[in-house]
Amino acid sequence: MNPNFDNAILNAFPQLQSLLQDPEQDVRGNTVNLFSELSKNANFKDGILAAFPQLQSLLQDPVWRVRLFTFNLFSELSKNGNFEDAILAALPQFQSLLQDPNKDVREPAFHLFSELSENVNFENAILAALPQLQSLLQDSEQDVRGNTVSIFSGLSKKANFKDGVLAALPQLQSLLQDPEQDVRGNTVNLFSELSKNANFKDRILDALPQLQIFLQDPVWYIRSSTFHLFSELSKNANFEDAILAALPQLQNLLQDQDHHVRESTVNLFSELPMNANFKDGILAALPQLQSLLQDQEEFVRVNTVNLFSELSKNGNFEDAILSALPQLQNLLQDPEQDVRGNTVNLFSELSKNANFKDGILAALPQLQTLLEDPDEDVRASTVNVFSELSRTGKFENKILVAVPQLQNLLEDSLMKEHGERGEEVELVGESEE
Repeated sequence: MNPNFDNAILNAFPQLQSLLQDPEQDVRGNTVNLFSELSKNANFKDGILAAFPQLQSLLQDPVWRVRLFTFNLFSELSKNGNFEDAILAALPQFQSLLQDPNKDVREPAFHLFSELSENVNFENAILAALPQLQSLLQDSEQDVRGNTVSIFSGLSKKANFKDGVLAALPQLQSLLQDPEQDVRGNTVNLFSELSKNANFKDRILDALPQLQIFLQDPVWYIRSSTFHLFSELSKNANFEDAILAALPQLQNLLQDQDHHVRESTVNLFSELPMNANFKDGILAALPQLQSLLQDQEEFVRVNTVNLFSELSKNGNFEDAILSALPQLQNLLQDPEQDVRGNTVNLFSELSKNANFKDGILAALPQLQTLLEDPDEDVRASTVNVFSELSRTGKFENKILVAVPQLQNLLEDSLMKEHGERGEEVELVGESEE
């Protein structure tokens, strides 16, 4: 807007305000949109505040588009501290919009409610709204139930809402059996969030039998969300028994048809090796884990290589590493650079352990070719392997064979460095002219 017309707009505010009650819905809607635009200019603050009674009444307008436009205006105003009191006064109407007959109005209303809960100035108002929010967990509309679960998930992160979340947990737990997959998925995500907070430990334990079932849910993202929950639980000693009980199902997910689930499950198994209580479960899963080194999806292979890298740090799994060495050796020639690079790093780790000497020797021809890999990071990682090998007397002959390539890499590095310095000198010379 042109600031030269600010005074003209200020003079027109009374008439504009009256148009908020115009009998024609398009006039009311367009006037609300104009007020939304005007709210971005601090010079119009008093005029906006004067129109608040009419604007607030439009949150209950019979025309859904007018309600939506008005709500969008309030959503914009909520980001401006000058209008906090007005927003607080309008909160009861915001609450009613959570059950608006039109989904296009309900969705942004839930979004704003979530945003307001992040602002300490609105905490008391949100606390007062919790009983109604709790009742919405049983609403007939699936999007209302699902969005309400998401609000409770956000509230669970703040200590002031702990009692309200605890009071709603029986209904939240019942939604784990909701017929709508989006509601079930949101509820699993909520429990994943709750698992990070010791205050909810007992409730999580109560819900674990139902949660464990979702590891076999027909919907892939619910399986994946449930897996993330168990991944979170695996970091907490209070849930070790639950993880142990779920390991057979988690093991099945290593063969899940969806690659996102396989990737995530491998990551979970990567977190378990440092805990001796999970040793038997990991050993039982090793055949499936080893087969994932040949998975068709790049990131599944990458994650599985990283898992074997974790296992290599634990003496309990040396036999498993030895068994997987032929497949790991093949991955040094993988078409994907991340797979090659991570596998080289694994061999660098293995070279520190004398028990893997024969496997390292068998892989040296492939490692030597990687000194000429097109990817700079892979070449650098391979140099690190040879550097590690040179510290022991067991690989001297093999190191000697690779010296010409290592020499070439050194020359390339020096030439590159010299070239960069030359450009630098040239630029300095130009700047002095």
